[in-house]
Amino acid sequence: MKDRFARFAFPGQDPSTPVQDQTISLIWAPDDVDLPGGLTITNTTRPLHVFYDGQIVRRLSREADGSWTVTTEGKGNNVIPGMNEVNTKTGPDIFNALDKQLLRYVRQHHGSAAK
Repeated sequence: MKDRFARFAFPGQDPSTPVQDQTISLIWAPDDVDLPGGLTITNTTRPLHVFYDGQIVRRLSREADGSWTVTTEGKGNNVIPGMNEVNTKTGPDIFNALDKQLLRYVRQHHGSAAK
């Protein structure tokens, strides 16, 4: 799962290229990606990003029943007026879509019985 999680670190990521520790990617969503230990990904926006100054922390954890859970939490101070409302409305949908892509990817590579 660490490998699969690294392939879905941020929206727009090419899943054929897992994110590496301290990677900086210029994308349309949070663009500074840190993968410490493989179970937490921190996306930190940089000054030219539309949602600067923000940070998204995504955690992959294994539950007692063997299933996997991804938890995404965001915080920040949008410096562009009005972007906080856009971020609040669109952010959850963007990362929920990313989680669905991760689930499809896992099922494709491990069968529909994959948890």
